[in-house]
Amino acid sequence: EHTALLLDTKVLPKVAYRQWTQSLPLDIRWQVGTNAKLLGAALSVTLRSIFCWQRRTARRVGIAQPLCGSVSFIHRFNGQLLLSPHFHAILPDGVFFIDDNGALQFAQLPPPSDDDVEKLARRIAERIDRLVQRHRDDAVDDDDPDALQQSLAEAAQVPRRHPWQTHTSPPKPQPPRCFALDGYSLHANVAVAAEDRRGLRRLLRYGGRAALAARRVSLNEQGMVVYKLRKPTSTGRTQIVMTPQQFVRRLAALTPPPWLNLTLTATLTRSDGKPPQIGRLCSICGKQPCE
Repeated sequence: EHTALLLDTKVLPKVAYRQWTQSLPLDIRWQVGTNAKLLGAALSVTLRSIFCWQRRTARRVGIAQPLCGSVSFIHRFNGQLLLSPHFHAILPDGVFFIDDNGALQFAQLPPPSDDDVEKLARRIAERIDRLVQRHRDDAVDDDDPDALQQSLAEAAQVPRRHPWQTHTSPPKPQPPRCFALDGYSLHANVAVAAEDRRGLRRLLRYGGRAALAARRVSLNEQGMVVYKLRKPTSTGRTQIVMTPQQFVRRLAALTPPPWLNLTLTATLTRSDGKPPQIGRLCSICGKQPCE
């Protein structure tokens, strides 16, 4: 809640925003979720790809030097307390630019089409695949994993299905501005208008939420830990029952290292990666530039 309030009142200007959510396939979640450098690189690939699309779109409408930025939240978990790294990036639904008078202005762009999202999803998946493969080529095998590594591996496992759940269901139609490919998925259909600050705070609170809600945790009569899910799974599961030891191992796996920042901001940058002049940037908040 504090992070959402700070971003809303002190950081993010009053413009329209769109949430981009990037998910990763099961077979690389453990590798990405346990390597901070690889996790950051995957987020960087996602943001650079989206920024590139925004700049190309802006130039088509006559903006020569579009500026992009974002606030990103790294989630290492899903609703079932499984290790499932994915990203929630909140971007202005447009670009900034410096006008002829040296003032910073905002231009809203048309929303991405389904075709735009598909092309972005394919490009991001291809680039993250290359990142993961390079990391695998450079990795050194560890024949003696420690307890935390074992907990991480356990948390990355998907619960087994019963035999009656193994049938193949017909594929669901893709929602608007969403695309899934080989376990990757990119969603870009959630947007808030410039005047909807309450909606923006709701997105920020969701992005900054913790891995679990304490009010959903309880002990049953057998001394087992029961975690009530926020919504039923596709198989109808409504809760997770674990021994206290399993619960602690799961928490250890989902707790990020103290030096890993899970809330990241990308300040306004040009296509060459350089920021505009400091004095012009400070016109966002109307304060005197810092030297």
